Amino acid sequence: MAKINILLIMLLTSLNLVGCRTIDFGLRQRNSENDHLLPVSSCLYYLSLETDREGIQRACVGEASETILAEKDIQEYSITRDGNEIAYIQDLQDGGSVIKMYAIDKKSDKEIISCDASRCENISIHPDGSTIFYSRTGSTTGFFQFEIDDESEELISSSFADWVDISPEGGYLRFHEADSGLIRILDLDDLTLVLSYKGDVDLVGSWSSDGKRFLMGERNVDGQLLISNYSEIYVEKNEKEQLFTLPQGSAFYNPVYFREDNYFVISRAGVRNNSREVQVIDKEGNVVDTITDRNEFDHSSLQWNPNVRILAYQRKDITRSDSMPEIMIWDFETKTTSIVSANAVQPQWHH
Repeated sequence: MAKINILLIMLLTSLNLVGCRTIDFGLRQRNSENDHLLPVSSCLYYLSLETDREGIQRACVGEASETILAEKDIQEYSITRDGNEIAYIQDLQDGGSVIKMYAIDKKSDKEIISCDASRCENISIHPDGSTIFYSRTGSTTGFFQFEIDDESEELISSSFADWVDISPEGGYLRFHEADSGLIRILDLDDLTLVLSYKGDVDLVGSWSSDGKRFLMGERNVDGQLLISNYSEIYVEKNEKEQLFTLPQGSAFYNPVYFREDNYFVISRAGVRNNSREVQVIDKEGNVVDTITDRNEFDHSSLQWNPNVRILAYQRKDITRSDSMPEIMIWDFETKTTSIVSANAVQPQWHH
């Protein structure tokens, strides 16, 4: 307990995020046998757009917030499982973009892919840091894998992929083909196709913690922008189990596994409402908790950390043309919301 108190003091005194008040990450991790507080090593990464601290930031439990990579014009980033390397896309001032690898411990980066007149997007790095997956548009369009050691590149799909991620245990590569409208699941070892599933980007949900299933929504049969239901897709069995049907006049987007049979969702009440809130729903689609209730903000990019039981997300004031996005966190234990950073995007947990 003394160790926990020392860490808490360190956090409260040193986790001073620029432009924001001190954030208490809670130092919580539930033990399956003992429901007590444990020290944890979880870090929240995000991309700061502030002029004086532009680049990738990291705020870890029990440590001061720090700038990991001070670079301008970073568009996206992806972190290896060990947290030692970051792959990122950087726009060039004369057009086009490049993909670089940054070694955190060595504080060194290296350009590995030049996109020339094209634009690189939707990057995801293999958990072991060996391979980068990314999309390219412009003079060359497609979804590619790049082997870092031998600098070889292979075309996975001639279609632009507008959603790319890897399952938590590193077994599957998932992406959405813009041309076909299909969610593709590939075996990460040999990139063989495991399954294809019809779906839209805003209906893709999170992976389960074991990486064996994921959440996916469906549009209604007449092709309107209404969402009819969500299902759980079992990858190995290529089976789906319908979870819930949506109430009329509402829509849920990008659901995230929460606890037991509950899910975080981005919800919209009415098809003409531009504001999306964060809610918790159960397996029948009933709202059991409301995380945000601020109609002037649009919310996105849900990132749940089960170790510290904190949800990170992004919001932007849609009533102001000069508003900047903010990174927020919601604490499950205290049911409180706090700002992590103004003018920041792309929150990612690493734990």
